[in-house]
Amino acid sequence: MIIWLQKINDTNVAEREREREREREREREREREREREMKDKFHFVLVHGLGHGAWCWYKVIARLEAAGHTVTALDLASSGIHKSDAGSIASVAEYLAPLINFLAHSVLDHQVILIGHSLGGCCISYAMEAFPEKISKAIFISAFMPQSGDYFFDPEV
Repeated sequence: MIIWLQKINDTNVAEREREREREREREREREREREREMKDKFHFVLVHGLGHGAWCWYKVIARLEAAGHTVTALDLASSGIHKSDAGSIASVAEYLAPLINFLAHSVLDHQVILIGHSLGGCCISYAMEAFPEKISKAIFISAFMPQSGDYFFDPEV
């Protein structure tokens, strides 16, 4: 009787272990599927032009998010809903601060794709040089695209 019960117990233990292994394999497969899905997903950072704000990207944001991408649309200083007054911005560095702060302080899972419109092109050019390790691509839409280091402004001032 004891041997028979021991065999039943051994069978149950072995079956539970097989079930745990099957569950671990299902979890590994789910993780591989998530990785495959994320492989084709990107994080876009949208930078508006002079006189605009993040609001100007609302249709682009909707389409990119509908496709499963991550989107960050920034208001540069004194633009959009940013609270500072345009007259209080003393330097280009202050104007760029929201973009620079985002890139400097964000913990990103992967590199971002910057998109800049108009003056946003100069802004993303500077960001590309300041944070090359965080940026995979840059897209210039009707934008200024200065050569490396050749800005019409000094971003440090």
